[in-house]
Amino acid sequence: MVNASSKYSDQEIIEIYNEKYLKQHIGGTTLSRQYGVTFYPDFERLGLKMRNNQEKNKQYHCDRNYFRMIDSEEKAYWLGFIYGDGYITHPTGNSIDSLRFGMSIMNEDINHLEKFKEAIHSDAPIHTYSVGEGYKIGTKYCRIIIGDDEFTRNLVSHGVVE
Repeated sequence: MVNASSKYSDQEIIEIYNEKYLKQHIGGTTLSRQYGVTFYPDFERLGLKMRNNQEKNKQYHCDRNYFRMIDSEEKAYWLGFIYGDGYITHPTGNSIDSLRFGMSIMNEDINHLEKFKEAIHSDAPIHTYSVGEGYKIGTKYCRIIIGDDEFTRNLVSHGVVE
């Protein structure tokens, strides 16, 4: 694949960077497929800051400080709920720098995840899955993943474990 500079001016590349890469959070690989050129060498040549892996994975937002202090009945309720159905993961292995929080419940209770999402002001999607192996094959469940380190560290500080 050819560099973007073979088809686009520096100004056009900067506009694509600002509008697509930064504002719309579209990754370089996706941009390359859409435009038929590779952008990373030209972004680098033009001194445009590239996202690190942590930034790349942070597509969705939430109130990262929601669980900093448990100072309301609502927060205490959700923390208790998380103790039962939530979990912490390290998606890139053992790295403490890439914590994620997840919560899975039966599909019939998806409205409960919607309420949780609303409480933490998140735009993360809730996905529905079907158990493929093991116990209760075919059972539907839903899950939300929050990929914000600070949000997750706040939960860990209150005793939520992997």
